[in-house]
Amino acid sequence: FRDGFDRRAAEAVVDLGDAPKGEKVRDVLGTLCNHSLLNSRNVMGRKRFCVYNQTVQDFGRHSWGEGHDERNPPSDLARRHADHFLSYVENWKKLIHSEQCKSALDHLALEEENILAAHQWYLRHGLADCAARIILGFVPSLFVRGQARASILSLAQTLDAIQKEHPDYRVPLLVALAEANWSVGRWADANAQTEEAVRIVQESPESGHHIDALS
Repeated sequence: FRDGFDRRAAEAVVDLGDAPKGEKVRDVLGTLCNHSLLNSRNVMGRKRFCVYNQTVQDFGRHSWGEGHDERNPPSDLARRHADHFLSYVENWKKLIHSEQCKSALDHLALEEENILAAHQWYLRHGLADCAARIILGFVPSLFVRGQARASILSLAQTLDAIQKEHPDYRVPLLVALAEANWSVGRWADANAQTEEAVRIVQESPESGHHIDALS
Protein backbone atom coordinates (compact mmCIF):
# COMPACT_ATOMS: atom_id res chain seq x y z
CA PHE A 1 0.00 0.00 0.00
CA ARG A 2 1.02 3.60 -0.62
CA ASP A 3 0.22 6.35 1.85
CA GLY A 4 -2.07 4.21 3.98
CA PHE A 5 -5.09 1.92 3.64
CA ASP A 6 -8.30 0.97 5.41
CA ARG A 7 -9.53 -2.41 6.64
CA ARG A 8 -11.58 -3.10 3.51
CA ALA A 9 -8.50 -2.65 1.35
CA ALA A 10 -6.47 -4.94 3.61
CA GLU A 11 -9.14 -7.63 3.46
CA ALA A 12 -9.22 -7.43 -0.33
CA VAL A 13 -5.47 -7.48 -0.84
CA VAL A 14 -3.86 -9.45 1.99
CA ASP A 15 -3.85 -13.26 1.81
CA LEU A 16 -3.52 -14.90 5.22
CA GLY A 17 -4.12 -18.46 4.08
CA ASP A 18 -7.17 -20.48 5.12
CA ALA A 19 -8.23 -18.28 8.04
CA PRO A 20 -11.59 -16.46 7.81
CA LYS A 21 -10.48 -13.43 5.87
CA GLY A 22 -12.34 -10.54 7.47
CA GLU A 23 -11.91 -11.64 11.08
CA LYS A 24 -8.27 -12.62 10.70
CA VAL A 25 -7.18 -9.44 8.95
CA ARG A 26 -8.94 -7.38 11.60
CA ASP A 27 -7.05 -9.25 14.30
CA VAL A 28 -3.72 -8.81 12.56
CA LEU A 29 -4.27 -5.09 12.10
CA GLY A 30 -5.10 -4.73 15.77
CA THR A 31 -2.00 -6.65 16.82
CA LEU A 32 0.26 -4.57 14.57
CA CYS A 33 -1.20 -1.36 16.01
CA ASN A 34 -0.75 -2.65 19.57
CA HIS A 35 2.92 -3.29 18.80
CA SER A 36 3.36 0.16 17.24
CA LEU A 37 4.09 -1.32 13.83
CA LEU A 38 1.06 0.43 12.33
CA ASN A 39 -0.44 3.82 13.07
CA SER A 40 -4.17 4.37 12.79
CA ARG A 41 -6.33 7.45 12.59
CA ASN A 42 -9.88 8.26 11.57
CA VAL A 43 -10.21 9.73 8.09
CA MET A 44 -13.62 10.51 6.59
CA GLY A 45 -15.36 8.22 9.04
CA ARG A 46 -13.04 5.24 8.60
CA LYS A 47 -10.02 4.00 10.47
CA ARG A 48 -6.99 4.36 8.23
CA PHE A 49 -3.69 2.57 8.79
CA CYS A 50 -0.18 3.44 7.77
CA VAL A 51 3.14 1.72 8.33
CA TYR A 52 5.02 3.16 11.28
CA ASN A 53 8.39 3.69 9.62
CA GLN A 54 10.59 2.79 6.67
CA THR A 55 12.32 -0.03 8.56
CA VAL A 56 9.03 -1.89 8.91
CA GLN A 57 8.33 -1.41 5.20
CA ASP A 58 11.77 -2.74 4.30
CA PHE A 59 11.24 -5.80 6.51
CA GLY A 60 7.89 -6.50 4.85
CA ARG A 61 9.44 -6.33 1.39
CA HIS A 62 12.27 -8.65 2.46
CA SER A 63 9.66 -11.11 3.72
CA TRP A 64 8.23 -11.57 0.23
CA GLY A 65 10.71 -14.40 -0.09
CA GLU A 66 13.40 -15.57 -2.44
CA GLY A 67 13.01 -14.87 -6.12
CA HIS A 68 11.17 -11.57 -5.59
CA ASP A 69 12.73 -8.21 -6.29
CA GLU A 70 12.31 -6.24 -3.07
CA ARG A 71 11.18 -3.24 -5.11
CA ASN A 72 8.25 -5.18 -6.58
CA PRO A 73 5.69 -7.36 -4.77
CA PRO A 74 4.71 -10.87 -5.89
CA SER A 75 2.42 -10.67 -8.91
CA ASP A 76 -0.62 -12.14 -7.17
CA LEU A 77 -0.37 -9.62 -4.33
CA ALA A 78 0.16 -6.73 -6.73
CA ARG A 79 -2.77 -7.84 -8.88
CA ARG A 80 -5.11 -7.94 -5.88
CA HIS A 81 -3.93 -4.44 -4.92
CA ALA A 82 -4.47 -3.10 -8.44
CA ASP A 83 -7.87 -4.77 -8.87
CA HIS A 84 -9.10 -3.51 -5.51
CA PHE A 85 -8.31 0.08 -6.38
CA LEU A 86 -9.75 -0.28 -9.88
CA SER A 87 -13.02 -1.37 -8.27
CA TYR A 88 -12.69 1.45 -5.73
CA VAL A 89 -12.27 4.06 -8.48
CA GLU A 90 -15.16 2.76 -10.55
CA ASN A 91 -17.50 2.67 -7.56
CA TRP A 92 -16.77 6.29 -6.63
CA LYS A 93 -16.73 7.45 -10.26
CA LYS A 94 -20.43 6.54 -10.52
CA LEU A 95 -21.20 9.15 -7.85
CA ILE A 96 -19.28 12.10 -9.30
CA HIS A 97 -22.39 13.45 -11.04
CA SER A 98 -24.67 12.91 -8.07
CA GLU A 99 -25.42 14.60 -4.77
CA GLN A 100 -22.44 12.70 -3.37
CA CYS A 101 -20.02 14.39 -5.77
CA LYS A 102 -17.86 16.00 -3.09
CA SER A 103 -17.57 12.77 -1.12
CA ALA A 104 -16.67 10.86 -4.29
CA LEU A 105 -13.93 13.33 -5.23
CA ASP A 106 -12.59 13.38 -1.66
CA HIS A 107 -12.38 9.57 -1.56
CA LEU A 108 -10.61 9.45 -4.92
CA ALA A 109 -8.12 12.07 -3.74
CA LEU A 110 -7.52 10.15 -0.52
CA GLU A 111 -6.27 7.09 -2.39
CA GLU A 112 -4.29 8.95 -5.05
CA GLU A 113 -0.98 7.18 -4.35
CA ASN A 114 -2.55 3.71 -4.34
CA ILE A 115 -4.56 4.45 -7.50
CA LEU A 116 -1.56 5.74 -9.44
CA ALA A 117 0.53 2.77 -8.29
CA ALA A 118 -2.20 0.42 -9.56
CA HIS A 119 -2.33 2.29 -12.87
CA GLN A 120 1.41 1.92 -13.39
CA TRP A 121 1.28 -1.78 -12.49
CA TYR A 122 -1.37 -2.39 -15.14
CA LEU A 123 0.74 -0.60 -17.75
CA ARG A 124 3.89 -2.55 -16.87
CA HIS A 125 2.02 -5.85 -17.17
CA GLY A 126 0.30 -5.18 -20.48
CA LEU A 127 -3.18 -4.62 -19.05
CA ALA A 128 -3.83 -1.40 -20.93
CA ASP A 129 -7.62 -1.72 -20.75
CA CYS A 130 -7.49 -1.81 -16.95
CA ALA A 131 -5.02 1.08 -16.96
CA ALA A 132 -7.45 3.09 -19.09
CA ARG A 133 -10.38 2.33 -16.82
CA ILE A 134 -8.59 3.34 -13.64
CA ILE A 135 -7.02 6.55 -14.96
CA LEU A 136 -10.23 7.69 -16.68
CA GLY A 137 -12.08 7.16 -13.42
CA PHE A 138 -9.48 9.04 -11.42
CA VAL A 139 -8.63 12.12 -13.52
CA PRO A 140 -11.83 14.03 -12.68
CA SER A 141 -10.53 14.40 -9.12
CA LEU A 142 -7.30 15.88 -10.48
CA PHE A 143 -9.14 18.32 -12.74
CA VAL A 144 -11.40 19.52 -9.92
CA ARG A 145 -8.38 20.10 -7.67
CA GLY A 146 -6.60 22.13 -10.33
CA GLN A 147 -4.03 19.40 -10.98
CA ALA A 148 -4.73 18.68 -14.63
CA ARG A 149 -1.03 18.96 -15.43
CA ALA A 150 -0.36 15.96 -13.19
CA SER A 151 -2.71 13.83 -15.29
CA ILE A 152 -1.05 14.49 -18.66
CA LEU A 153 1.75 11.93 -18.39
CA SER A 154 -0.53 9.16 -17.08
CA LEU A 155 -3.10 9.77 -19.79
CA ALA A 156 -0.43 9.90 -22.52
CA GLN A 157 1.19 6.68 -21.30
CA THR A 158 -2.17 4.93 -21.33
CA LEU A 159 -3.06 6.24 -24.77
CA ASP A 160 0.24 4.91 -26.12
CA ALA A 161 -0.51 1.49 -24.61
CA ILE A 162 -4.07 1.22 -25.97
CA GLN A 163 -4.22 -0.36 -29.40
CA LYS A 164 -6.09 1.48 -32.14
CA GLU A 165 -8.72 -1.26 -32.33
CA HIS A 166 -10.08 -0.07 -28.97
CA PRO A 167 -11.83 3.22 -29.85
CA ASP A 168 -14.05 2.94 -26.78
CA TYR A 169 -10.94 3.61 -24.70
CA ARG A 170 -8.98 5.77 -27.14
CA VAL A 171 -11.67 8.42 -27.56
CA PRO A 172 -12.23 9.11 -23.84
CA LEU A 173 -8.45 9.14 -23.31
CA LEU A 174 -7.98 11.62 -26.16
CA VAL A 175 -10.78 13.82 -24.82
CA ALA A 176 -9.37 13.76 -21.27
CA LEU A 177 -5.87 14.48 -22.55
CA ALA A 178 -7.17 17.34 -24.69
CA GLU A 179 -8.97 18.80 -21.68
CA ALA A 180 -5.82 18.54 -19.56
CA ASN A 181 -3.64 20.13 -22.24
CA TRP A 182 -6.16 22.91 -22.84
CA SER A 183 -6.24 23.75 -19.14
CA VAL A 184 -2.45 24.28 -19.06
CA GLY A 185 -2.28 26.29 -22.26
CA ARG A 186 -1.16 23.59 -24.68
CA TRP A 187 -3.83 24.54 -27.18
CA ALA A 188 -2.19 23.00 -30.27
CA ASP A 189 -1.91 19.61 -28.55
CA ALA A 190 -5.48 19.88 -27.27
CA ASN A 191 -6.83 20.69 -30.73
CA ALA A 192 -4.90 17.84 -32.34
CA GLN A 193 -6.20 15.33 -29.79
CA THR A 194 -9.78 16.56 -30.19
CA GLU A 195 -9.52 16.28 -33.96
CA GLU A 196 -8.21 12.72 -33.68
CA ALA A 197 -11.09 11.80 -31.37
CA VAL A 198 -13.59 13.23 -33.86
CA ARG A 199 -11.95 11.31 -36.71
CA ILE A 200 -12.20 8.02 -34.80
CA VAL A 201 -15.88 8.61 -34.08
CA GLN A 202 -16.58 9.45 -37.71
CA GLU A 203 -14.79 6.31 -38.89
CA SER A 204 -16.65 3.99 -36.50
CA PRO A 205 -20.11 5.51 -35.96
CA GLU A 206 -21.57 2.12 -35.01
CA SER A 207 -20.14 2.51 -31.52
CA GLY A 208 -22.17 4.89 -29.40
CA HIS A 209 -20.19 4.56 -26.19
CA HIS A 210 -17.32 6.82 -27.19
CA ILE A 211 -19.58 9.39 -28.82
CA ASP A 212 -20.76 10.22 -25.30
CA ALA A 213 -17.16 11.08 -24.39
CA LEU A 214 -17.00 13.68 -27.16
CA SER A 215 -20.22 15.34 -26.05
